[in-house]
Amino acid sequence: MMKFLFHKIKLFVLVLFLIISSAIQAVDLNKPLFEQEAVPSLVQDYANFLSPNQRQDLEKQLNQLSNSTSTQILFVSIPSLLGYEKNDYAAQLGEAWGVGGKENNGIVILIQPKTANTRGEVSIQVGYGIEPLIPDAIAKRIIEYEMIPAFKKGDNYAGILAAITVMKKLTDGEFTAKQYLKKHQKSKKTGSSIIVMLIVGLVFFLKFRSARQYSIGHNIPFWIALSMMSSSSRAGGFSNFSSGSGGFGGFGGGSFGGGGAGGSW
Repeated sequence: MMKFLFHKIKLFVLVLFLIISSAIQAVDLNKPLFEQEAVPSLVQDYANFLSPNQRQDLEKQLNQLSNSTSTQILFVSIPSLLGYEKNDYAAQLGEAWGVGGKENNGIVILIQPKTANTRGEVSIQVGYGIEPLIPDAIAKRIIEYEMIPAFKKGDNYAGILAAITVMKKLTDGEFTAKQYLKKHQKSKKTGSSIIVMLIVGLVFFLKFRSARQYSIGHNIPFWIALSMMSSSSRAGGFSNFSSGSGGFGGFGGGSFGGGGAGGSW
């Protein structure tokens, strides 16, 4: 009896696999997906961005999320955007396929992997029902903070999982978009402060070393040489350091502004 049941299960899995495979093979990648019939799967990795095991694990997680909440996340990778702008492609796909159902609680993650001739492109588009929780500006930062750094390291799955984890916590109310942004801004300020401290320390080290060498070379007390070096620095002796420090303004996060929820690497 158990052997018969086991064969029945194997046959069912095989048939299901063939049905899904035929559906995927029916997709024509020479025209945009939003002009084609929707494929009933939350993971559609046509560009092989993930490994088979990763695809299986991701689909399991997204299915569980869809079944336990009203949020649907569709992950799609394609080898080419076919001339479309990435955000437009992703938005049209979500609209055409009705991702998120009647409550509009859908999210589309669209990837065009990086190749020798093209940049990698990523877009996150959210439905109207989720937009108050994940505005476009926050989706943009999720791409910049969670996804692209991992993609640049070649750890594609880590980037996808990190983004999905953040979006799940935002939709669950574990933290707000404002709190998420504040957390990363604080991290950047901490990094900036450390760099400033290192540069200040380097300036003082060079100053003391120069004073010591000057004191030995001119046979004068160290404190007099140090005083002379300090006067020199106030007169502009360390202009190279002061001009270089102007570049630290980039740590304030100004480069993360702008509209849309897309990024490149």
